[in-house]
Amino acid sequence: MTDDTAARLAAKNLNINAHGTLGLLIRAVRKQHRSPAEVLALLAAIPAQSSLHIRPSLLDEVIAQIKAEWITDDE
Repeated sequence: MTDDTAARLAAKNLNINAHGTLGLLIRAVRKQHRSPAEVLALLAAIPAQSSLHIRPSLLDEVIAQIKAEWITDDE
């Protein structure tokens, strides 16, 4: 798991699929390894508790996508 551009390029040259943090978190929800609520909490914590740089608008889009696809009014 990496968001480092050089590592992604090296993986691509070796024909290895690379996935970023956001992709892994979305995949965790899709495969039911984590609940949507757990992933939303992790995403919300990224700006304050991580050195990972994610554009705020992209983070907002991912949060909105998870809410739209997996969060119901019952939760």
